[in-house]
Formats: sequence, structure tokens, C-alpha cells
Amino acid sequence: MKTIKRYIPLITPLDGNLNIDYLSLEKILFHIIDLEKIDNLIIFDNYSEYKLINVNDRIDLINCIINNNNNNINLKLILKINDIYNYNDLIYEINKKLYKNIYYIILDFPFYYNKIYKEDILINYIKLFKYYKYLYFYFSIKKGCKIDENFLLKLKNKCNNFIGILNKNNYNFQNYELINNIDIIINNDLNLFNNINLNISGVSSPLFYFFLNYFYNEIFLRIQNRKYLKFNNTYYNVINFINILYKKIYTISGIKFLLHYLNICNFYIKDPIYNIDNISYYKKLKILLNKIINN
Repeated sequence: MKTIKRYIPLITPLDGNLNIDYLSLEKILFHIIDLEKIDNLIIFDNYSEYKLINVNDRIDLINCIINNNNNNINLKLILKINDIYNYNDLIYEINKKLYKNIYYIILDFPFYYNKIYKEDILINYIKLFKYYKYLYFYFSIKKGCKIDENFLLKLKNKCNNFIGILNKNNYNFQNYELINNIDIIINNDLNLFNNINLNISGVSSPLFYFFLNYFYNEIFLRIQNRKYLKFNNTYYNVINFINILYKKIYTISGIKFLLHYLNICNFYIKDPIYNIDNISYYKKLKILLNKIINN
């Protein structure tokens, strides 16, 4: 089985005035560096609260990441471009000068993919990928989005710089030619354990901020060595942690709460939803976190 690659989404730390906290951003980057087993950093996806980051802040944020990355570690930076599908709009977005030092890009796969327009859509993406021969592209496939493996395989056969899929669906890819030639990355923690034994080559998760060692040693290495997973107390604590984080609270708020607990960043988010100090589920997350990392 392929080595399971690790992708982590960047959280955007904020100060009390809801401006980007660059000191905390550096602490987050150092924390990721200290994890050692992370190779891929995704910027401006949903976890980053990207809709509320203006252009000037994006420039400063990218410069901060690149400066720290050059000085400390060779993380592969992957830019997420959200909710843009039109060929000309994508050209305009990718050509922005602030992205000039980023060579890996995630595009949203068209949610309303229609077989009637399949060939037109395929031609446009082939044209786009060939236009940017020096860039490497992933697709993000959202929940509920139709998946056409033959379409993806045709695109791969025409464009070597189409390299992967971040899959939020609970979908098992079947075409081995496709599986063997691109990275299939789980991008849904609620479905992670259902899909981890399938034909995947990577996982993207904010859970890596907190217990990467557990995933690496007890999940990824055991799968790579064809060993059974341990369904012990730690495993069930991780399942409970995931269910609370994604079903009971606002996920980004929960992640920042725990990063604050670890003295990495504040818990402020752009649209405050909860007074997190008084919410019982946040306290349960903290208890579970300690049980998992201290096991």
C-alpha cells in the first residue's frame, strides 16, 4: 500500500480586534514544524475563514508562511481556490501576484456537474491545466457532488499536472488506473475511519494539530504494514472527539479553543457564535484531548 501522506489545513489566528495575529500565526507554523510528519499545508480552505480575509491580509499571511517555511522546513504549500469554476475567472484568480510562489492549487470540482456538458467541462479543464504547465492541481469534491471516475481519468491522461483529489464524500473510488495515478485524499473526519482502509493515499485533517502521533503510529503505520487497527479506549475517545467537534459545536471555534488551551493562539473567530468558556462540549473536548495525548 502507498504511504499515507498527511495534509493539514491552516487555521487563521485572530486577536481581540479580529485582525490576523501574526505572532500566533508563527506559533502555529512552529507547532506544525514540530509535528515533523506533516509535509503539506493547505491555505485558504474553510478552516481558514477565507471569506473574511481581505487581499492585503492574504498577501501578508502568505509572506509570513513563505518566510517561515524557507527558514525552517520545506512544507508543500497548497492554495485552495474556493467556489470559482469558470475558465476565465480561474485564470484571473491564479494570475494574482500574491500567489506567485505557490505551485500547488486545489480547485472545487463543479457541484452541478452535468453529463450533457461533460465534454465541454473536460475541454476547459484540459485547457486550463495545460496553460499552467508549471502548476500542479487537485480537485476538491464536496459532499453530494457527483463523481465521474472516467471523466477524472481522461483529465489525468491528458494532463500530468492533475495530481489529486480531496474527497469529502463517503465514496470509494473503484478505477485502479485512476487510483494508481493520482492521490486520493480523505478530507472528511466524520468518514475517516470508514474510508481509511480503502484505496487512499492521504488524509487532510485539522485533527493532526492535536494527535498526529496517534494517527501516524496507530493508524497509518499499521495500515501500511497490513496490521489490524487497535479498537481500544484511545480509538473510542478519538471517535467521541470527532463527533463532538463536527456535530455538537462550531468546528472552527472548537479547534481554536483547543489551540488556545495548548497556548498556540487565541480562540477568536470572525463571527463569534459561542462564549466557549461556558459551553460544556468544549470542556468535554479538552478532557478527551488529554486522554488521547496522554495515553
